[in-house]
Amino acid sequence: MGLIKLLLKAIIIPIVLLIVVTVVVVFWIKMRREKKQKEKEIETGFQPPPIQQWVPYTPVQQPAPTYR
Repeated sequence: MGLIKLLLKAIIIPIVLLIVVTVVVVFWIKMRREKKQKEKEIETGFQPPPIQQWVPYTPVQQPAPTYR
């Protein structure tokens, strides 16, 4: 019985560790992809303000004051 328990531990522990490591790596990759996707959405959603072309200042002509 002692040998069987030892063999089961020698087989089960590495398998469990492998499963845990695999799950951690999969979640890490998934989180990273989601983060990149969110950054990309923010980047594409940003639109810079339109370029304004400045016109040289021209004084506005006002009617001359009339004196009565």
